[in-house]
Order: sequence, then structure tokens, then C-alpha cells
Amino acid sequence: MREFPRSDIRNTLAVLPLIVALGGCSLWHEVGKDDLQGFLEREKPQTVRVSLAESTVVLTQPIVLRDSLTGTVRETRPPQHAAISTADIRRVDARSRNGPKALRLSLGAIGAAALAIAAIAIIAPHPMSIP
Repeated sequence: MREFPRSDIRNTLAVLPLIVALGGCSLWHEVGKDDLQGFLEREKPQTVRVSLAESTVVLTQPIVLRDSLTGTVRETRPPQHAAISTADIRRVDARSRNGPKALRLSLGAIGAAALAIAAIAIIAPHPMSIP
């Protein structure tokens, strides 16, 4: 019979909630492109992520001018102004305002799981045998 120290099992179990929480925590949400100008005027997002047929571009300070979504692409060096025809846009996402709230909830859940694992370790401190 091989014995595994309980600390190895605890470390493995401690990482699982973190992976699940971070995988499900998204800071972007789809805003659609039907009333894009209305959305930008109402919400005034600092950045939007624009999905095209073959690429994705993140624009800062986005505005709609005539039939194009314009903004600055900061991923290029130096940052460049870009104009994308609204007809070419497949999807538009904006940063979620409740992203930090979702992150806090995820971190709280991870903390609670860590406390539960620590409590189990204190109650049963001897090694666990696995056949």
C-alpha cells in the first residue's frame, strides 16, 4: 500500500476551486451590434472587443461615426486609430461592470473552500492511505 501525505491531497484540492472560479469569471459581456450607437452613448464603455470574421480587435474610446465603429487600438505600437465598418462586425463585447463583483464572489468561494480544507486537515492530521 502506498501512502500519500495529506498535504499533497490538500494542495490538489485547493487548486481545483481556483481553476473553476477563474475559468467561469468573465469580464466581457456581449452587447450586440443592433443598437451599438445607443449602447455607447448610454454606457460609455472605456473599451470594447470587436469580433470580425478573421480577427478580434480591442478598441478604446469607441464611438460610431456614420457606418463605422472607431477607436484606438492600443495593442499596436504606437497605438493607432481604427475604423471598422459596422457591416463587417460579427460581435461586440464590453467590459462587464459587475466583473469585480464576480471576482470578489469567486475569491470568497475559494477562501471558504480553503478554510474547509484547513479545518479537515486539523481534525484529521495523519496521512491517508490509498491502496
